[in-house]
Amino acid sequence: MDAAVHAGAAVELMAKAILVQVDPRLLFDDRDGHHVLIDLLVERGVATAQPHSYRGKKTVGAAKAVILSARVCEQVRPHVGAAQQALEARNDAAHAAAINDSRVTDQVTAGIDFVLAGVDSFVRDRAAFLGAEVAEQVEREVAQRNAALSSAAQRKVKRARERYEALVARLPDGGSSEVLTELGNRTPHAGDVTENYDCPACGNSGWLIWDVEIDFEYEGPDEYSNNAYLLFLGFECFFCSLQLNHVESDAIGINPRGEEAHVDGASPPP
Repeated sequence: MDAAVHAGAAVELMAKAILVQVDPRLLFDDRDGHHVLIDLLVERGVATAQPHSYRGKKTVGAAKAVILSARVCEQVRPHVGAAQQALEARNDAAHAAAINDSRVTDQVTAGIDFVLAGVDSFVRDRAAFLGAEVAEQVEREVAQRNAALSSAAQRKVKRARERYEALVARLPDGGSSEVLTELGNRTPHAGDVTENYDCPACGNSGWLIWDVEIDFEYEGPDEYSNNAYLLFLGFECFFCSLQLNHVESDAIGINPRGEEAHVDGASPPP
C-alpha cells in the first residue's frame, strides 16, 4: 500500500515540477485563471493592472496536473496513461485503504515510467537524479514491464487479424458488404466518450473509449470544487473483435492523452 501511495505522489510532484519549469502560475487552479491571464496581458503590454499575490493559493489536483504537463511537455505525453494508473492506485490506497494485488506492481512501475520521462524532459541524468543503484533498478523494471506488455498486446493484435481474415474468407461472394456494414454500425456499450480510430489489426474503423472521471475537493462546510477529466479506457474493434485496455493500447502506441471534461450538475460525495 505504501508503494502505491508513494508512486502516486511521485507522479503528482513530477507533473507539477514540469508545470513550474514552464511557468509557476500553471500550478494554480481555475479560480485564479483570470488573474493569470491578466498577468500575461500585462507582460505583453496589452493591459496595466495592480499586482496580484498568489501566496497561499490552491494548486491544481494531481489528475489535472498530469493532463496539463502532457500539453506542455512532449516527453511525458506518451506516458499519461501510465501516470493515471499510478494515481488510480494511490487513490485506492489513500482513500479506500485498498489495493488490487494483481495490478499494484504494474501500477507502481507505470508511475515510475512517467517520472523517468519527466526526468528526461529536464535534461537531467537519471543516475544523478535517482542515484545510480536506484536508476539501474527502475530502468530495468520499466523495460521488463514495457517489453512484456508490448509482446502480449502484439499477440492480441495478431490473433484479431487472423480472426478477421478467417471471417472475410468465409463470407459468400457479394455478401461481405452487408456483413461488414452491420459490424461498422455497432458502437461500444461502455464509456462516456468515444472516437473512431483505425484498428491496428484489421485496418477498419474501431473505437477509442473514455470515461468521465470527477475529482471532488473539500473547500469548507457544504462547499466542494470539482475537476472533471477524461480517463482513457482502451480500444475496441467490432470487425475483428480486438479489445485492448488502456495499458495494452499504450504498449502498441495508442496513447491519446486525457483532456479536461466539462460536467454539469456533478454532486459531491456525501
